[in-house]
Amino acid sequence: DLDNLKHINDTYGHIIGDRFIKEFSDILQAYTRETDILSRFGGDEFIVIMKRMRSGDDALKKGEEICQALRNVTFAEGVTSTVSVGITISNGEEPLDEVIQRVDTALYQAKASRKGHAICGGRQNDGE
Repeated sequence: DLDNLKHINDTYGHIIGDRFIKEFSDILQAYTRETDILSRFGGDEFIVIMKRMRSGDDALKKGEEICQALRNVTFAEGVTSTVSVGITISNGEEPLDEVIQRVDTALYQAKASRKGHAICGGRQNDGE
């Protein structure tokens, strides 16, 4: 979830907000593999499905790398922002809506406790 996108849109306009979304999607592509699945999921949310992560710790580390990459970017007009990341591990056998619900819960925990960081919560199976 892109933190404070509404504030960026309200302060700098939707053109800058759209550039911010595009820049973040470029960061996601740079920090993920060709085999990963990337999707924009609503206005300021994205979903990344990373198959065959060795552990929850590896997934959390990757989430933090993405958070740090965005913190290091200054956009036009000096705009900076952060991204909060919710992570969950799935064995691939449960319904997708349950996985997304766990990710949403982890995301809201991240936003409430440490905006601009990743939180791993609600692990189904730490081996996939």
